[in-house]
Parts: sequence; structure tokens; C-alpha cells
Amino acid sequence: MNNYTETQIKQEIRHRLQTEVLVLRFKLNGGVFRELVCTLNPALMPKLNIDSHPGPPHEFLQVVWDLEKNDWRAFRWERLISVTTK
Repeated sequence: MNNYTETQIKQEIRHRLQTEVLVLRFKLNGGVFRELVCTLNPALMPKLNIDSHPGPPHEFLQVVWDLEKNDWRAFRWERLISVTTK
């Protein structure tokens, strides 16, 4: 059994997003599962102007760059089911 706090888990995922491509699996409101191939690695994102940034962070949401849609996406932390490396 691990003894990681919710804050430590979020920090670890955010750290990995800075350097890796992750596949996040989460559950949508209607009970449908979705996978999101994403990153926050600037080298893997197009050069963006300031207007395209999604805005300030929220403690219950994580904004990421969707590599399949080439756009910003967000997920709710409480709906996250699994994280794997692409």
C-alpha cells in the first residue's frame, strides 16, 4: 500500500507531464471512459501566443495539451482513473 497524499500524486503527474507524453484515462459525467494522450512539454507543443493559453490553474482541474486534437483540454482530478506513459 502506498502512503502518497493526493497532493503528492498530483505533483508527480504534473512533473511527468513536463517531460513525457502520458495517456490519461478518466470517466466523463455520463459514465463513459475516455483516454487523453497529452503533455505539458513545451518541445512537443506548437509555439503558442498568449491568447491561446487556457488561463489560470484550478485546484480541481488540470489543463494539458492534447497531442491528438492539437488543443488544450482539461480533466477533473477526481475523475482520473489511470496514468500510463505513451
